[in-house]
Amino acid sequence: MEEKDATTVITDREFLKLLQEARQKESEAMLQIIELYQDDIEKISNSIRIPKEDAKSHIIVELLEYIQSEKNDWLVKRQGDRHRTQKYALPIE
Repeated sequence: MEEKDATTVITDREFLKLLQEARQKESEAMLQIIELYQDDIEKISNSIRIPKEDAKSHIIVELLEYIQSEKNDWLVKRQGDRHRTQKYALPIE
């Protein structure tokens, strides 16, 4: 039986565009970012000692607040496409 690989991979340029749109509070971009990290959110929510849905909500809110924060100016200043794909991981504070 084949195992489905649910990991979504996008280019640097696509990811940076999503981040810029999310910083401008475009809901579709925010939803796409959440979708990119859905597997990670699921895994992390299992290890938090509160109800799973609450944990997932907290993680998503923190992620979106981080994207909106001034701490991540490096995300929108970076330019260019490295012509490769990768899955991004945002730093956890």
